[in-house]
Amino acid sequence: MKLLDTIEGAMETVIEGLFRRGSRGSIQPVEIGRNLIRVMESQKRVSIARTYAPNCYDIYLHPDQWIVFRSMKNTLSKELKGFLEEKAEKEQLSFIGDLSIRFVEDTTLDVASIRVSAEYLEDNEDPTSVMPNSQPETGASSHTMIYLGDSEMEQTPALDVQDTNGEVRVVPIHSDFSIGRTIQCSLTLNDHNVSRIHAWIHKRDKDWIISDNNSTNGTFVNGDQIKEHSLKLGDRVQIGTTIMIFEDQSL
Repeated sequence: MKLLDTIEGAMETVIEGLFRRGSRGSIQPVEIGRNLIRVMESQKRVSIARTYAPNCYDIYLHPDQWIVFRSMKNTLSKELKGFLEEKAEKEQLSFIGDLSIRFVEDTTLDVASIRVSAEYLEDNEDPTSVMPNSQPETGASSHTMIYLGDSEMEQTPALDVQDTNGEVRVVPIHSDFSIGRTIQCSLTLNDHNVSRIHAWIHKRDKDWIISDNNSTNGTFVNGDQIKEHSLKLGDRVQIGTTIMIFEDQSL
């Protein structure tokens, strides 16, 4: 049963909030931001280990208002996404998929009104959630966690992940292995200092390469911030406050 079947009883739940301004002047971006936050907070869902918020938002505006924002929609969408992510981190809310914001014209709206719809979508992805220059394996998913037996584990590169609570867990890695805060990553780190998709590990010839995914706080190997690094046995990787040691018995 999929996650949202247990949370809401359906894969997609759409909730709409209607907000009316007191005057008939131009709508300001800050007002859109406030309305997004209200919808996000009002539609959060509590699961066993986390609290989830919708990850897809449609902002409906009267055509006369849409004309004002049309030329800056990309910049505004990026700013609003960052605003929602910052609020979600502060409130410890998680998204089940990539965050999406769209502007939609609605001729039925009053010129001074904003209507926001919020939706849960697991499969909504943007380019940052796809490994650069990678080709997905046939029949496989880059988000699939693979559990191996002891004999296979000995031959498989892995990360010894030292969690913030002091526990150590061994996580096998595979090509197109993603590390980040979102639950869609191959390795999920519950750390506010970690970006949603923070870094990637992939195989290049015989080497395992770790690449930073334009993260906010950077990726460090043996104390040095890296953009890309060829991992060696015993390398100490730090993402956020989490320490990982690279192990590869084939080396």
